[in-house]
Amino acid sequence: MRHWARHRPSGIAFHQIAVGQTTESIDFSTLRDRVDALASHLETSGLRGQRVAVVFPTGIDFVIAFLACLTAGAIAVPSDLPRRRGKGERLHRLLEDAGAAAILTGPSFAARLQDRGDLAAIASARQVITLDQAPLVPPSSWSPVDPASDDLALLQYTSGSTSEPRGVEITQGHLVGNCWIISEAFALSAADSSASWLPAHHDMGLVGGILTTLLWGEAGWLLNPAAFLTHPLAWLRAISDHRITVSGGPDFAYRWCADRITPAEVATLDLSRWRVAFTGAEKVRAATLRRFCEHFAPAGFRPDAFFPCYGLAEATLMVSGGPCGEVLARPFDAAMLREGIAFPVAAESPASPRLVSSGLPASGVDVRIVDPETLQPCSDGKIGEIWVRSPTVGVGYWENPAETRERFGATLAGDERSWLRTGDLGFLQEGRLFVTGRRSARLIVRGENHAAEDLERTLEETVPDRIPEVSRREC
Repeated sequence: MRHWARHRPSGIAFHQIAVGQTTESIDFSTLRDRVDALASHLETSGLRGQRVAVVFPTGIDFVIAFLACLTAGAIAVPSDLPRRRGKGERLHRLLEDAGAAAILTGPSFAARLQDRGDLAAIASARQVITLDQAPLVPPSSWSPVDPASDDLALLQYTSGSTSEPRGVEITQGHLVGNCWIISEAFALSAADSSASWLPAHHDMGLVGGILTTLLWGEAGWLLNPAAFLTHPLAWLRAISDHRITVSGGPDFAYRWCADRITPAEVATLDLSRWRVAFTGAEKVRAATLRRFCEHFAPAGFRPDAFFPCYGLAEATLMVSGGPCGEVLARPFDAAMLREGIAFPVAAESPASPRLVSSGLPASGVDVRIVDPETLQPCSDGKIGEIWVRSPTVGVGYWENPAETRERFGATLAGDERSWLRTGDLGFLQEGRLFVTGRRSARLIVRGENHAAEDLERTLEETVPDRIPEVSRREC
């Protein structure tokens, strides 16, 4: 941020867009001043070294608040914004687990914290700070914290957190390191621009959609996730209108676009400049890629723009992906997959589903497939648990030493190095990673393995009047 404020002070850092229009933009110089002004307010409020919940929708205010926490030496705890009555329970659990000393939010949510009974406990015994309480420029006598690489930057709560939230401890060095990993994997250059509708409190939205964009210094376009769910055309419209080259999301986002955007609307788009359409965070499906390519080919979308990748909050974000322009999808024998063996076959059929590779391990990242019972490495083509060693693997889970030892301190026979046990299942073939599901979501029926998400997809495709997946996500 400071580098670009010095060298490109009037260059736009981020645009915030609503459906069909730009609502706000901020240049690098103004971003630095706003961040420093809020950081000085946080420091004078006694929050250096404290956990501060950052509760904003995706947008410029979130960027300012998050960077202000890092600038003040506070530990950011990004959280989603409860929008409906009774939806504050997860935020309450997160704040309790983190021991947050303050909530940093906008004026409207601060008012809700005071007025709504179901949110009253969230604000109890904590400072509530809003952006408008800070001046627009910092005091002349104030100087920002100069963080070290191993200083804790944030607690990234995993998307699967329910009754027992787990905050991954991510340092300043982890954030910068993973942003560089992503930049190299995407082959980013000054000619690139990005757009993101991904939730800013989620690792893919924060690290991939915001921080990597900021590190690279090109303008980023931010769209609220609710706008995407309601109007998926808004995402592709932004890519078309603003000549975006890098953008993406989970597999469901591409299915949602193909379901909801009409051929007439496709004809109004130009997706020919979109060169990195990353897809991760959940299993990448060959049928989704094929359908999206066919549906949006009239808009100039190219199949080689897809960039299947794999990552998780415990590794800051990215673990594998790419190289750019190469999408590997192969058919495998279904019966042998259920027995834990990935045996490639010549042609796709109902008995030989096509699996999509999540690419090569990123620079500096080591991936092993390990038998989760014997803890022995698996040979190529054998399905096991994905283990990861990376310079951006988190420190552990906040104040949860037992889970930290179990997940972050795994070792292989004859190897004293610590590995991250991801809990995900997959296999390696020719150096490329294929992800097949979650170990905790595996069902064994008559001795055969079945992924719960595969059973769910079968039901969605065959049961009439099913509840659409995006509607369930909104619930």
